[in-house]
Amino acid sequence: MAFSITVNAQIPKTTIVEHFTNSNCGVCAYNNPFIADTLGNFPDVLRIAFYPSSPYANCFFSMQNPIENDARTNFYGVYGGTPKLLVNGELTTLANLDSKLQTAAQDTTSYKLRLTQEFIAMDSVEVRLMIKKVAPDFLVDALLFIGAAEDTVFQTTGNGESVHRDVFRKALTNSVGDNILLPVNVNDSVVFNFPYKVDTAWNANRMNSIAILQNISDKKLINATISTNISPVPNSVPSYTSTKLQLYPLPASDKIFIKEWLQFSQAQIFSMQGSLLSTEQVKGQYIDLSSISDGTYILKLSGGRNVVNARIVVKH
Repeated sequence: MAFSITVNAQIPKTTIVEHFTNSNCGVCAYNNPFIADTLGNFPDVLRIAFYPSSPYANCFFSMQNPIENDARTNFYGVYGGTPKLLVNGELTTLANLDSKLQTAAQDTTSYKLRLTQEFIAMDSVEVRLMIKKVAPDFLVDALLFIGAAEDTVFQTTGNGESVHRDVFRKALTNSVGDNILLPVNVNDSVVFNFPYKVDTAWNANRMNSIAILQNISDKKLINATISTNISPVPNSVPSYTSTKLQLYPLPASDKIFIKEWLQFSQAQIFSMQGSLLSTEQVKGQYIDLSSISDGTYILKLSGGRNVVNARIVVKH
């Protein structure tokens, strides 16, 4: 007689370093190469750099998003001076960083994270996080922080630095994290979706997202992950690709009719610069354009394997 036993074991935890720095801080410029060298010995460790407005309010990166940079800094009670380093939610020093990372490499967790990002237009991103419970655990809820970051920014700043890594750009959750419920049973999962716009000052090809899941009581890390891209960044506005699609009237006013509407389930309208303006389900033979201003746009219709793009003109 044979018996099978299912073992639900914990998995390795991904370490995250939250680095609080300032682009006008000379001490930061001196220490950052040492931090980079140390992190280079731990290729699986994630890093995200925040730029609080203290000690220098005119920090190049802080000024672009002072509220969220300061809020994340205050979350840990480290506002007032830079540099500061937190490993898995715990404050450490540069001198102890290497040993702290070695110790953290042994940590395990009951929760697996999978984070993806999809560019649906040149400046529009959909971020999706799945949290799966893989081993027994008594946690019920947690803090979830997701931040969009630019992996490299080439900008000479007040402290002489010209290359800046893992620059925090925008919080997709609350800056101190959203209180979420964790999966109840082993092999259960929960999914969260977060859309955001890529600012014109950022390089879309260098954008990624980082998720940090933490204990509510002591802010210690449960697990972390970085996004994988499931679509490339669009580099142009698509052009009309079908001679079979019949749209009328052209120019359109409040409605545009689609002769073959049963082939499609979704309609998206993009600006000529590639920005997504609206998304709606195709439920009838026309698309409502009443909220679209006069101008020229790209209409993208999709359904199953059918994807058609057409240039339309709206004139109310």
